[in-house]
Formats: sequence, structure tokens, C-alpha cells
Amino acid sequence: MTEREMVIVSAYTGVLLGRFCDMHEYIEQIMERPVSTHELGNKRIMEEIRCRSKRDFCNLDNKLVPKPLAQYLDEYLRHEVVDVDRELLEQALDAYQSTENVTIKIERN
Repeated sequence: MTEREMVIVSAYTGVLLGRFCDMHEYIEQIMERPVSTHELGNKRIMEEIRCRSKRDFCNLDNKLVPKPLAQYLDEYLRHEVVDVDRELLEQALDAYQSTENVTIKIERN
């Protein structure tokens, strides 16, 4: 899923995928005005955001193809994970491909 697709899905569903600042920028574009973060807790505003992002969201339907969780994890590894964590997550990804139950625990020093 591209950053743009994550932003659209986030605005439409209210579930954050990706970076908040990217979603916030998209919301301000579709609302055609500055939007304060406290407004995102307002049901009326969120419904307006949902309505204004619906066209973009529906246009994603043909582009988004469900992928196995392992593929999403792999994409996450390649784009978001720092090198220190990469090896641990790659091991978890390998484990996931051989079983359905995987627990990933990363401890930072």
C-alpha cells in the first residue's frame, strides 16, 4: 500500500495507517481549510471527512489487492524498520511463513 493509499484509508476509516502528519495534510486538502487536531475528536467533523474522502477511498477498491500478512510485514521491514531491528523482524517473518502463530517482541535499549 502506498503512502497516499494509507492516507486515504486512514481519513475514511478513522484508523491511522502510516504517519499522522501525512493524514492531517490530506484532511486539510479535502476539507479546503486548516483542521485543528482537536477537531478530529468531533463526530460531525469526522463524518464530513469520511464523506469528502469517500470518492478517493472507493477509487482505491480496484487498486488494492489483499496480500498475505507475511507480504505486509516484508514491506514494513523494507520501508520502516531501522537496521538494528531488521534482523529480528526478518527472523519473525521467516517464522510466520512456517506457522500461523508468531509473537514479535522488540526491546530497545
